Amino acid sequence: MPGLFQMIDKRTGKPFSDFDNTDLEKQKNSAWMCDVNKLGELIKMNQQEGPVFYCGIASNLEDFLHFFDKFFC
Repeated sequence: MPGLFQMIDKRTGKPFSDFDNTDLEKQKNSAWMCDVNKLGELIKMNQQEGPVFYCGIASNLEDFLHFFDKFFC
């Protein structure tokens, strides 16, 4: 789903338009964020078909853990 994750500038709260992994200053001031509303929609659309799996990590992981019954590390 397009836009499910974005690299956000922690100082402004807005998505980076020019994020560069080699720029240490940008790395320090960035957060990989999941759009919780979009993830919720995606899960709702697929729940009728069986289990839903999420694989990955995001800076706001705590905001969407409630969507899941089980967690595996």
